[in-house]
Amino acid sequence: MPPASSPQWPLRLFAFLLIPLACWQVWLFRGIPNYYAQHFLLYPCLVFMFWAWRRRLWSVAEAWGVLRPFLPWLVLLFVMQAAAGWQSAQLYLPQNASRLHAVLLGLLKLAAQIPFVLFFAMLCRVLMRDAAARRLLVRGACWTFAALALWCAVQAIYVYGVSTMYYQAGESRSPLRNLVHETLAALSPWLEARWPDSTYDFYSKGAYALTLARFNGFFEEASALAAMIAVFFVPLAFGLLAMAYRGRKFLFAGFSILTCCLAIMILCRSGTGQILAAVTLGLALLFCLRGGGKGAKTLITLALAAGCVYAAMNTPHIHNYLLKRSMWQNVSNLPRVVVTLDTLEMIAKYPLLGVGRNWYFAHLHNGAHYMQNLQDKELRDWKEKGSGGELSALPALGAQYGLPLLALAFAFTGSVWLRLHTLHRIRPADNTLSFATSACTAWLVLGFVASLAALDVRNPLFSLPFFCFYALSQHMGLEDSAGSGTA
Repeated sequence: MPPASSPQWPLRLFAFLLIPLACWQVWLFRGIPNYYAQHFLLYPCLVFMFWAWRRRLWSVAEAWGVLRPFLPWLVLLFVMQAAAGWQSAQLYLPQNASRLHAVLLGLLKLAAQIPFVLFFAMLCRVLMRDAAARRLLVRGACWTFAALALWCAVQAIYVYGVSTMYYQAGESRSPLRNLVHETLAALSPWLEARWPDSTYDFYSKGAYALTLARFNGFFEEASALAAMIAVFFVPLAFGLLAMAYRGRKFLFAGFSILTCCLAIMILCRSGTGQILAAVTLGLALLFCLRGGGKGAKTLITLALAAGCVYAAMNTPHIHNYLLKRSMWQNVSNLPRVVVTLDTLEMIAKYPLLGVGRNWYFAHLHNGAHYMQNLQDKELRDWKEKGSGGELSALPALGAQYGLPLLALAFAFTGSVWLRLHTLHRIRPADNTLSFATSACTAWLVLGFVASLAALDVRNPLFSLPFFCFYALSQHMGLEDSAGSGTA
């Protein structure tokens, strides 16, 4: 622990700013695509962790203690990936290239990821130790969601109220519609995150919402918005709802965030959003059925579910969009379906070792379904680049690492969840555990569903919650929280 005289304001300021920095990555250099901009989060974190080390909030010995239990599993990982890489190199290595060199390079790239995983795990341990930092981390997340909801509302005004696709062609715009259009066109390039132009040309007309009439907040596109809402902000809402016994402000905040999350996922016009919204409603109903006050909470949840179904069925173009996506002949040639089918065939062919982390795209771009659909520009461009196209994250991980390693990852994640619930049963009055157990359950369920789509598990909004849950399962910060009124 730090000396008593150690100033704590840098710790608490960083805790408040961490989620805004992780979420709104386009704040830094708006011309840099979001995929690359997310790496800039590392730099303020490095500065903070150096300060924390100087203040003795963590040590190299502690980091080694965190890493040491995983060393046997890391050895197993590298052995299996070496065997998978050797196997794949035999099929796809360029002529006259060294197979050994290719395999060693792949293992080196994999090894380079380990320090970053340990770094962010230690970062969350530091934050979880301090009760005030935990509170400010949650507040920063709530204010970030308020900004996201506001910006989604601005985009929705255009998509559902201004865009020409919702009134007759040739009808002149009113001065108000012109003002909204011009305002959105001016603001969007400064606030929307961007994909690399070589992959998508979403911004030829100035903004994603203007070009495709789908809103994305400040993420890359509508599916990314829906996935991040589900795996980060919905668990935040359930965590706050679990704290409702402490006061109405937690109930109001949790229910408000949950309602806004459902509205965004339904209205952003993404198939991913519709599925995740349905799963979220199921979780909300299960949450309300346990504990006291079942009747009132269940009625509120059923009313919310009815409102969501009504919105999905009556909002312009959502109903037709859902019907179109439910018909196999309309989706069987979509890039995500093509990629998923070839990925599943890859798993069936290499179930134990996988194909190797660096060889996934080589296998994918030569898959039977992929080759049959090269008339699709997206698939063709990815094949020409030699990378890209990982549109279903969980099957892709199974194909890269093999089913045994994927099963071990699930077992470890489940053990963290079980440990949190065991601790909560032992210490039911602990406010931190009340929040964490509810949020972790929602994160697990929605993270699993979202990982069936295009979800980058390295995204900080996906990985940071897990690192926090793991830290709490190791008793980080629980010494000062039981019955103390902290969350």
